[in-house]
Amino acid sequence: MTGYWKGSHCIKLKGKRMDGTSMLIRQCATSDWGSVCGLIKFDSKANNNFEDIDGCVETCESDGCNTATTPIYNIAIILSSVMFRIILAKN
Repeated sequence: MTGYWKGSHCIKLKGKRMDGTSMLIRQCATSDWGSVCGLIKFDSKANNNFEDIDGCVETCESDGCNTATTPIYNIAIILSSVMFRIILAKN
């Protein structure tokens, strides 16, 4: 999937292998692969040794379109919990 061409699309493959391990792959492509969810045949080493992945392939073409989500809400929950414990400890 890597080469010397100029990628015009972003590809994201997110899913689970049959053994339960999660995977996330981001890559560039020269064309739109579409977006689909379900059972995906994946050849990680390009040697025709396919494995089944239960997940989604997503394609987009704008800058930063397949960025990772930032769990800002987790920071708020952690800070709230710490403040709550400090208040309880003072009483």
